[in-house]
Amino acid sequence: MFRNMRIGARLGLGFGVIVLLLGILAAVAVLNMNAMKRATDEATKVAWPEAHRVSELKADVTQMAADCRDVLLTNDASEKTQIEQKISASEQASSGVIDQLAAEVKSAESRTLLSKAKHGLSQYSSALALCFNAQNKAGGSALGVFNGQVKPAEKSIQRDLVDLDRDFAGHFGQATQSADDSYSRAMDTALGTTVVALILAIIFGVWLTRSITVPLGQAVSVAQRVSEGDLTVRVEASSTDETGQLLQALRAMVEKLTTALGVVRSATDNLSSASTQVSATSQSLSQATT
Repeated sequence: MFRNMRIGARLGLGFGVIVLLLGILAAVAVLNMNAMKRATDEATKVAWPEAHRVSELKADVTQMAADCRDVLLTNDASEKTQIEQKISASEQASSGVIDQLAAEVKSAESRTLLSKAKHGLSQYSSALALCFNAQNKAGGSALGVFNGQVKPAEKSIQRDLVDLDRDFAGHFGQATQSADDSYSRAMDTALGTTVVALILAIIFGVWLTRSITVPLGQAVSVAQRVSEGDLTVRVEASSTDETGQLLQALRAMVEKLTTALGVVRSATDNLSSASTQVSATSQSLSQATT
C-alpha cells in the first residue's frame, strides 16, 4: 500500500507522523507536569500548613499557661481582665483551628487525633476557668488549682498535640516523597517517550528516504546505460508511484529503442543482401556480353 503511495502523500504522511510524535511528547509532558503539580500542592499547600498550624497550637497552649500565671501574680484588676480576655480569645482561636483541620484532613487517624486534641483543649479551658474562679473568690486557692489541674491539663493537651504534630509531619513526609516520585516518573517517562519517538522517527525517515531514492537511483542507472548504448538493460518497476511510472516509461523506451534498432538492422541486412544480389547479377551480365 505504501509502496504505491504518491511521493507527495508519502511526504505528507511523514510530516503527519512527526506532528503526531510531537503531540504525544507534549501530552506526556503535560500529564507529568500535572501529576507533579498535584503532588507539590499536596506537600506545600496542605501537609505543610497543617503541620505549621499544629505548631502554632502548641505555642498557644504554652502561652495560655504563661498568661494564667500572670493572672495569679498580678494585683491589677484591669490587667487581669485583659489577660483573661486574651486567654479566652486564644481558646476560641485554637478550637477553631482544630475544627478547620478536622474538616480538611482525609485520614481517619488524623481525625481521631484531632478529636482527642479537641477534648484535651476543652479540659484545659475548664481548668483555666476553675483557676480564674478560685482567684476571684476570697480565700480561694488559685495556685493549688493551677498546679493540680491547669498544669496536668496543659501536659495532656501538649501530648495530644505532639501526637498530632507527628501524624501531620508524617503526612508531609509522604507528600514530599510523592512529589519526588512524581518528578522521577516524569523524567523517566519523558526520556523513554523521547527515545521511542526518536527511534520511530529515524526508522520512518530511513524508509521514506529509501522509498524515493532507491527507485530514482535505478532510473538514473538505466538512463546512463541507455546513453552508453546498452539496450540490454532490464528495467523492473515494482510500484505505481511517480518513480514507478518513471521506471515503466524507461522500460517502454528501452523496448521501443530495441525494436527500432531491430528494424534498422533487418532493413540493413535486407539492403546488404539486395546489394549483393545486384552485384552478382551485374557480374553475370558482364561475363555474358564478353
